[in-house]
Amino acid sequence: MGFLKWGSSIKARRFDYIPRYYDPQKEERELRIKKLRQEDGVVDTELSQSRIRAGFRQKYRPQSTNNSQMNRLLRLFVIFAALLGATYIILISNMEWLDAFLG
Repeated sequence: MGFLKWGSSIKARRFDYIPRYYDPQKEERELRIKKLRQEDGVVDTELSQSRIRAGFRQKYRPQSTNNSQMNRLLRLFVIFAALLGATYIILISNMEWLDAFLG
């Protein structure tokens, strides 16, 4: 019988979220320092995992930017072609106005 409660209202849920600051330059700097301090022949699993992640980031990020750039260029070309076509149709339909303007 929840519909009989006239005075109550639904209250928003609360959650405990503590935002954290992320500095990618600091993380990269720490990884480089860790690589320099690491002794030869000793394998650090955390370091190798971070190298694999960095490789994936470098490999796949340029493709997405290139794809979005191609989409922008295609959209620009379609808009330009539509405007050019509309201008041509307007000029052809008003040929008398064009003749009066030119001569």
